[in-house]
Amino acid sequence: MKSIANMIVAGAQRASCAVSSAQHRLERAVTGTPELKATYKAVYGLTAALVLFAPMAHAQQSLGDSMNTAGQTVDAGKTLAGKIGIALAAVFMVSAGLMMRRRSNEGDQSQITWGKIGGAVIAAIICGAGGALLLRAGASVGLQSSDYGTLPGS
Repeated sequence: MKSIANMIVAGAQRASCAVSSAQHRLERAVTGTPELKATYKAVYGLTAALVLFAPMAHAQQSLGDSMNTAGQTVDAGKTLAGKIGIALAAVFMVSAGLMMRRRSNEGDQSQITWGKIGGAVIAAIICGAGGALLLRAGASVGLQSSDYGTLPGS
C-alpha cells in the first residue's frame, strides 16, 4: 500500500514539474524581450506612416483637388446624416404610436407611462428637425468647390 502511495506522489511530482516547465517555456515565448519590443515599435511606426502618408503621396492631387474631395465628402456625410435623422424620426414616431396603442389596451401591457410616449415624440421631433436642417441647409451653407490649383481657362 505504501509503494502505491509513493508511486502516486512521485507521478504527481513529475506532472507538476512538467506543467511548471511548460508554463515557463510558454511565458518565455509570449513575453517579449526589449529588442523584440523595439522591433515591433519600428514596424508599427513604419506601417502607420505608410497607411497615413502613402495615399497622399500617390494621389498626385493638387491642394485644390484635395479640398474639392474634402468638400464632396463633407457634403455626402451631411446628406447621409440628414437622411438618418429623418429615418430615426419616423422610427420614433412609429414606436410612440405603438406605445400609445399598448397603453390603450387593458392588462399588463397598459403600464406604459405618458413620459415614455412623450420622450419618443420629443426624440422624433429633435431627430426630424436635425435631419431637415442638415438636408435643407446643405445647399446654402456647405463647402464650395475650389478653383485653387487649377490653371485659368481650363
